Amino acid sequence: IVGRFYKPLSLSSANTDEVIKLRLLSKIGDALPYLESLYQEKQAILKNQIAFTRDCADLPGYRDARDFKSAYPFIPYQFNLLQAVFTQIRVMGSAGKHLASGERSLLDAFQIAAQTVAEQPIKTLVPFYTFYLAIEGFLDSAISQAINQAGQNTQLQSFDIDLLKVLFMVKYVKEIRPNPDNLTTLCLKHIDQDRLALKAQVQESLSRLEKQTLIQRVGDEYSFLTHEEQDIGREIKNTDIDPGEVTAEFQRMVWESIFTDKKFKYSNRHLYGFNRRL
Repeated sequence: IVGRFYKPLSLSSANTDEVIKLRLLSKIGDALPYLESLYQEKQAILKNQIAFTRDCADLPGYRDARDFKSAYPFIPYQFNLLQAVFTQIRVMGSAGKHLASGERSLLDAFQIAAQTVAEQPIKTLVPFYTFYLAIEGFLDSAISQAINQAGQNTQLQSFDIDLLKVLFMVKYVKEIRPNPDNLTTLCLKHIDQDRLALKAQVQESLSRLEKQTLIQRVGDEYSFLTHEEQDIGREIKNTDIDPGEVTAEFQRMVWESIFTDKKFKYSNRHLYGFNRRL
């Protein structure tokens, strides 16, 4: 085939977003002028809604009206972020052999997500957890089972499960920090959505998930726990610790490692003892 063509065309994963925009997201009829006017009206709102903390990699929103028209209802950062998700799922061994190397998986994921929101009204955005539908069938059973079992937990709400899916997908992705602010951006599903109310919903959901030992918090970042990690977390949570042992350990750490002087030395002749209280 190569010998019959003067200039073979090479398409890499870097071109996948262009293929998706042209083949899956092309607009017809009056959609283009309407979307352009919508962008002009909501430009400032979109900039404030689609924001990540500074410690993340470059995760762009809409650059201009043309970018908005070609990518809508998806957000530009989703193309690169989802590709990173697929890569890390394969590298960490969370997926079976049928997960494609990148391009076909992305096309399939965006097609499924687009079909999911096809009947939604204008101004709808695709939240990141929608892409879980495309990768669920490829996941190792231990991973999908953990999320499915969470869905049967009567103490959790439907949004909790959606957030759990997001936390799984970004678990090994270094480009984004899974803190409440960034998770709020990933869960946006409408241009005019109340971001403060959504952030409060995210924080309440994180609290419920952490209480059920489905996620772990380190500082202000949260991570999805596999079955093995959940078992370890429950063992730690269920371990009874004598408060007296904790106090004794603190005493040892402070008075034997940090403040080791037992007396206060004044000049070279006077030593004064002092009380120590922790």
